[in-house]
Amino acid sequence: MRSINRRFEEFKKINKNLSDYINLARAVRGQNFTRNMISRWFYILISKEEYGEKDDVDIITHLAKLTKLPEDDSF
Repeated sequence: MRSINRRFEEFKKINKNLSDYINLARAVRGQNFTRNMISRWFYILISKEEYGEKDDVDIITHLAKLTKLPEDDSF
């Protein structure tokens, strides 16, 4: 079974210089996760210092769109 957390940790290990948000975006891209699942893991994995107080809804919406896109190594 796919796991956002597992994929996130793999990307984070490979890309130590990238932000947690970018690694989460890579983890969900093309995986068809539900918006609820993305939202749940977003609040667990991403520190509040990485996004503005009112930006979380927009960021989760963007991640939900990314999860529907095909995986691409160039991202």
